[in-house]
Amino acid sequence: MDEDFKLDWVRGLTERYLDHEIDVDRFEDAFISYTWNVDTRERTLLAHTVNFVTLSLADYKDGELTEGELRLKLTSLRSRVEYDQLQVTITSSTAATID
Repeated sequence: MDEDFKLDWVRGLTERYLDHEIDVDRFEDAFISYTWNVDTRERTLLAHTVNFVTLSLADYKDGELTEGELRLKLTSLRSRVEYDQLQVTITSSTAATID
């Protein structure tokens, strides 16, 4: 399956959780079943996102984060993803201009 499609799916699922459309258990079940085969050792935005969410969910399940703290942490992912996309766009534009 295409990496961009997977990333969009993960973003959509996270947005549904953050918008209170699904509860944390449903979010975790869907997230884990959909991303279990993502190679998180890759240096991609998808791998970074999956690692971030997986570790955040683990911290929540271990009692290190409340659900409110989990939501806050995942909310920070929104701006991180937008920033990463902006960086890629700027880098691509610069490289195209130089060549």
